[in-house]
Amino acid sequence: MAFRIVMLAGLALAGPGVDDARILGRSGGTVARGLLAVAVVLVVAGCGSEPAPAVTSAAAALTVSGSVTVKGGPPQVLTENELTCRGGGGFDDLRQGAQVVVTDAAGTTIALGQLSGGSWKRGVGCIFLFTVPDVPGGEKFYGVEISHRGRAQYTAAQIAAPLAMEIGS
Repeated sequence: MAFRIVMLAGLALAGPGVDDARILGRSGGTVARGLLAVAVVLVVAGCGSEPAPAVTSAAAALTVSGSVTVKGGPPQVLTENELTCRGGGGFDDLRQGAQVVVTDAAGTTIALGQLSGGSWKRGVGCIFLFTVPDVPGGEKFYGVEISHRGRAQYTAAQIAAPLAMEIGS
């Protein structure tokens, strides 16, 4: 470790670890030791003159929510009691518990959720709700895939609002 020698009022001063009597001579006395202490403080204080970099925290986690509507009636939608429903025919994978996958722009899975039970709405179809908590924030784009139906891409602004997806006729 190297220390700089500073000239102050005609006296040679050095940093810690150097015998002040050898550098200053025995006649320097109290004033020389006081100047040495001031110089050391100035040198050490000068070493930290760069401001510390700001600590940035990770983006806050998001909750992705929305709905999936299977449009139409039988055979695409099967009602169980005129209040609840599920997908039928080629949509039988759309039911309570079907997986909702949220991905980053590269397609890497970053969060999972599932569909709620379907609610039948006459003239519209079967509506499933979903909520996926703890989605890492900070991405520019997100993908959402319901069951095996393919991934739909969304911007960060779009994913922050409830999503409305439709399938069927």
